[in-house]
Amino acid sequence: FPVGPSIIIAPQEFHSAFQPYADWLTDQGIKTYLITPQTIYWYFSGRDEPEKIRNYIKYCYERGGTWFILGGDDYAANNIYFIPVRYCIPLDSVIGNIPEYDSIPCDMYFSDLTGDWNLDGDDYWGEIKQDQADRFPEVFVGRITAYNAQEVSNWVTKALHYEKTPGIIFNHVLWIYNSMVGLGDAYTTFPSYFSHIYAYNWWADEVLYAIDTGYAFFNVHCHGDVGRFRVRHTPDADIENWWPDPPNHYKAGLNWLTNKNRYHIGYTISCYCGAFDRYARPGTYPYGSDTCIADAFVDAYLVNAYNQTGPFGTCAYLANTRDGWMGSSHDLEYEFYLRIFTLWMPSPMPSLTKIGVAEALSKCGDRINWDMNRYVCYSHNLFGSPSTEAWTKTPGTFAVSHPTRISVGQQIQFTVTVRDASTGGRLQYATVCINKPNDIYQVGSTNANGKVTFTIKPQTPGTMKVTVTRFHNADNNYTQYRPSQTTCQVGEPEGGGQALSSDDLIPTTLCIDEMATVLKNNTVLKFGLPKEDNISLVLYDATGSKVKSLLEGKYRAGYHKINLPTEQLPAGIYFVVLRQNNEQVSRKFLLIK
Repeated sequence: FPVGPSIIIAPQEFHSAFQPYADWLTDQGIKTYLITPQTIYWYFSGRDEPEKIRNYIKYCYERGGTWFILGGDDYAANNIYFIPVRYCIPLDSVIGNIPEYDSIPCDMYFSDLTGDWNLDGDDYWGEIKQDQADRFPEVFVGRITAYNAQEVSNWVTKALHYEKTPGIIFNHVLWIYNSMVGLGDAYTTFPSYFSHIYAYNWWADEVLYAIDTGYAFFNVHCHGDVGRFRVRHTPDADIENWWPDPPNHYKAGLNWLTNKNRYHIGYTISCYCGAFDRYARPGTYPYGSDTCIADAFVDAYLVNAYNQTGPFGTCAYLANTRDGWMGSSHDLEYEFYLRIFTLWMPSPMPSLTKIGVAEALSKCGDRINWDMNRYVCYSHNLFGSPSTEAWTKTPGTFAVSHPTRISVGQQIQFTVTVRDASTGGRLQYATVCINKPNDIYQVGSTNANGKVTFTIKPQTPGTMKVTVTRFHNADNNYTQYRPSQTTCQVGEPEGGGQALSSDDLIPTTLCIDEMATVLKNNTVLKFGLPKEDNISLVLYDATGSKVKSLLEGKYRAGYHKINLPTEQLPAGIYFVVLRQNNEQVSRKFLLIK
């Protein structure tokens, strides 16, 4: 059975649909494996199937596992379940029959691995006084409540788009609330550059269109049920999981969303909107659907009511599987966003901006009394990937350079350089993963010069992927970056099979690769060209006046070096600008005498 940093537990028929997301995590340096629940049941003991899954997660954690996705609804056709549920009881002890609302589907059970959730052995899990549930997570868990492989693919498409090429309206947040529930104060945790849209007592169609816009975050503070939440009272206006008619003031169905490629993150404190166990309240699903609100947002709709092809909705939704409580749920939301916007030193592991980390640690926050607020901690769950990093600011772009062709059987020092594409500044703490399946897999972090070097010796021809990601900085001027994925071709050696030096390789982008920032004497300047073409290399002074032309003409692709004479120049600040077609890069240096 597989063990690794990231695991997706799902039925075999879902594996091919989950595989693109597993591959993406692996490309980022989070090696991800898929396993069926039946395999876990075969190899691991436990009092029941949820405990067997928890014991497997514990086994992985002891060997470096961090991220876990429970992939499947708890019921399929003919009541055959995919992934079991742990129902937890937030009571001092159990006397008599347990009300349905006190029997809570709780994925927190799978992330807290040290507490004894059934200490008294009565099979009522998570009792406040009789058991010893612990709120501090060892691992991070999310659930995808897909009913079939197509719903898995719907979510995978949205998650990959959000993580790789986000189409959201950055730095905007939508608050959906009314006089019955209230706003709370989580909005105070957002940075000042965020714009807030307050949908107070809006009609159903107005709320649906606001969600459709694709703001970075949206938050729902309304009364809810399995298949709806009420955005306005007297007269009532509801957002439904599905509705046959076009949106109007009183009813609007999530099947009418049109937000293809504008996938975002939703957070709700409404009751029951994440009640994915379809027998929670029989008869409340309209028209026979088993789609709760969380399902409808995260995985349900490939084709909308306009007959447009999506998918549509969110990449993640954080919701209650039973009741939410005003006050306690507001506090939990506050603690979640406090972590999302907490700035740590560069490259924290795990990053608080990962939604699974923020969700789990929100239950450990200063505002949360573990005994008094146990109910909302059990009830609130993540529907999505725990390793998804929330976009908290308009992202920047990497400029990544590395060899684009290397040879089979030749050992090489493979260097990757990472810069900010706008400023040219070299970026420390970027995570770089090189992946050529069944041949090369290494992960490293860039140094202060923006470089990381791998010693590799490819054994077969093919394509090696180079993936770069980076968490935000600790200062208030931090930048998030869209991930970068480039490739290097591995081919048979030519002309005797000698190992290539770095000067023989071709960069992927125009670059000035080696140059000191403070000079006293003449220096050597190294630059790289991704293709053969005309270039110019010009020296300017601090006023922007041209000092001299260093190079001009047609040069081959690859790396080149020239001497930069400085003995005739006065002390001061200078810029070297390299241009090729419509691209240019520059470097600043200080000349001292």
